[in-house]
Amino acid sequence: MYRNYWIIFSIILIGICGLFILDYSTGAVQGAIFDQIPYNYTSDVWLPPISPESGSIAGYYSIYGKGKDFNFKVDLPGAQFFDLHEINGTQVCYDEKGLSGQGHLNFIKINYNTVSALLSKDLKRAMFSTEFSGNYTMKCAAWNGNGNFSNNGQNFSGTFIIIGPATDWVGNFTLAEENKRIKIISSYIYYPHAQKTSENTKKINNNIFYI
Repeated sequence: MYRNYWIIFSIILIGICGLFILDYSTGAVQGAIFDQIPYNYTSDVWLPPISPESGSIAGYYSIYGKGKDFNFKVDLPGAQFFDLHEINGTQVCYDEKGLSGQGHLNFIKINYNTVSALLSKDLKRAMFSTEFSGNYTMKCAAWNGNGNFSNNGQNFSGTFIIIGPATDWVGNFTLAEENKRIKIISSYIYYPHAQKTSENTKKINNNIFYI
């Protein structure tokens, strides 16, 4: 089950982590002009193993759209074989269709550190240096979800809701840099689908993931 949680959080955050690049090609162009500019960005993804017994997962993510409205997709070929839970023959967490979603940037502000990091091809540093906020919806395998995200240049955080055929999750996350990895600290509750009561709700505090 931990492996499935890790895949869920990883594919959500891979999509979110690419959003800051949407304004890169516009430079100082803002407002109505930016809203008319189309874009399409694709990059490789590699998720390291979480234990000596597990393997890594490779794939790609893409972000495409126009202005502040975007679509994103995460494909991790082979990841479906890590999802061993099925309901009526349908994989619960991840399948070969990958994750797809839509979102909207409410705000984005490019600064000197953003440009410097992008010129150095350090996308991770650029992401953490850029101020932005937005919201998103998504779907993957047998679940769907939504949430919001924001980075004020010092703190990168967000919320999520995942509605699954067997289990629902509601929580928040914070992203931080740790060496060459992105550290994800998440607190959330989960309960049987559409059956949220004090008796069957479980809470997880400060669960840590890495991508």
